[in-house]
Amino acid sequence: GRLNMGTWQGIYLCEHRDHGSARTLVLTLTY
Repeated sequence: GRLNMGTWQGIYLCEHRDHGSARTLVLTLTY
């Protein structure tokens, strides 16, 4: 629940900060 929402929030923020590189990093940490 909370952890999942936090993960999606992190992906969303990174995606809007750095298009591409940061998103890949977060996705790697998630999986």
